[in-house]
Amino acid sequence: MWLAVDDADEANSAMQVLPGTHRGHEALDQVSAAEHQMLRNKVPIPHELEAEAVTLNMTAGSLSIHDSFLLHGSGQNRTTRRRAGYTIRYCSTDEAWVDVTDHANPIYLVRGEAGERGSG
Repeated sequence: MWLAVDDADEANSAMQVLPGTHRGHEALDQVSAAEHQMLRNKVPIPHELEAEAVTLNMTAGSLSIHDSFLLHGSGQNRTTRRRAGYTIRYCSTDEAWVDVTDHANPIYLVRGEAGERGSG
């Protein structure tokens, strides 16, 4: 989930999504991102697919709830307006196991027991 803290629109490079790309995500290639980019990896997008991108114009306080494998991103904000958001990720411990010592972001167990890798 992405919570818009500020208004985000085309002018300040709001998030764009490529509808349907979460299906078949396992087949997508990843490459290392540039040093100045926020995330470590990125998925190269062919120009014909890039043309299908949908901009999520959002007012402060609105939410985007989408599969984390949906290809999404935003360009550099070249305005003087801030474009801030808050990301919340949820994963059931029945579905996946996360090594909290090796994860780039803090992980919190909100309910149940974490278990061990492979015990489910």
